[in-house]
Parts: sequence; C-alpha cells; structure tokens
Amino acid sequence: MTPPGLFRVSCQALPCIRHGSTMVELMVTLALLSIVSAVATLALRGAAPPPREDAWSAVMHARGRALREGRAVTIRVRTGGRLVAATALPDGTIVADSVLHVDALTGQRRDTSLGQEVARAP
Repeated sequence: MTPPGLFRVSCQALPCIRHGSTMVELMVTLALLSIVSAVATLALRGAAPPPREDAWSAVMHARGRALREGRAVTIRVRTGGRLVAATALPDGTIVADSVLHVDALTGQRRDTSLGQEVARAP
C-alpha cells in the first residue's frame, strides 16, 4: 500500500530498462580516448629515429660522430642498388667508394657533372 500523496509508477507506464548511454558518459569516454592517444603519440614520436634522406646524409652523420667521439666510424649504405662502405676518420676525412662522390680530404660532396665540389657545410 502506498502512502497518500505518492503515486505508484508501474513499469508499463515508463520503461524500467535504460537503453543507450548519456551525453556525459560519451563526453567522458571521448576525453579519456583523446588523452590516451595524445600520450601514445608523444611516446612513439620520440622512439623513431629521424629518417635519412640519402646516402650523403648517412655519411655526414658518420663524419660528425667520428669527429665527436675521436674514433673511426664505418657505415654501409645502399646507393644505386649497391651496398657501399664508407669510413669516417677522426680527423674528418672520409674513405669511401667513388660511387658516393665524396672528396676524401675535405669530406665534401663532389659534383660529377662539373668536376667541382659542391659547397656544403657538414
């Protein structure tokens, strides 16, 4: 028996089972997903090594490393379908196959069409 002044609500008048989700629940879920994706993006961005443009970039990176560490650094790069080795010495000189077009003494790229060096800073 219900006390006077209160109405009894039956399940037939209003649905007792709730279907779907509220706008607040959707907003909270969206906020959590955006935070997780932002953290994952920042974590993965720092893990990937910077992309190399070409064999020249790899040789210049090895030269800089040899100058910093004071020891010879040997790398192998693929250029023109061939695997080529290049060694950067601690004094800045580079010993490499002629396919790479690198001047051994200066470490600068040689322009083969003009027979001259291209002025590029390491």
